[in-house]
Amino acid sequence: MMTCKTPATFVVFEEDPLVHMDIVDLLSRGFRDWPLVIVEALEQLPDVLAAIEGDRLIVTSADAGDIVSLIAQATVRPRHLAAVLITKGTEAICSDLHWLSTVPHPFKSDQLLGAVEISLATLLGRPS
Repeated sequence: MMTCKTPATFVVFEEDPLVHMDIVDLLSRGFRDWPLVIVEALEQLPDVLAAIEGDRLIVTSADAGDIVSLIAQATVRPRHLAAVLITKGTEAICSDLHWLSTVPHPFKSDQLLGAVEISLATLLGRPS
């Protein structure tokens, strides 16, 4: 489990109730004191991201293109943002997005937590 003085806020959007439950459970157990925000509708993502101060880590299985488009609408500096995308591997992923990690669907707990750790290391290890 990663620790730091100023934790990032996890932003979770997931339509599949079982996957949603797994994500929230894994993040809640692995990062107990870290803030977690649930996004009910993908269209709310720009407003939710803008309302959060500090670093944000999105965890979702939404389409990568939709995520990139919605992030562009938010007034968030890219250096304060990372994402973990759960993908079935059939969609094209923009490989030039340095802030985007992927895990397969279905995923194992250690796969998701590993991707979260890598994303957090990238996000929190950036120069000030």
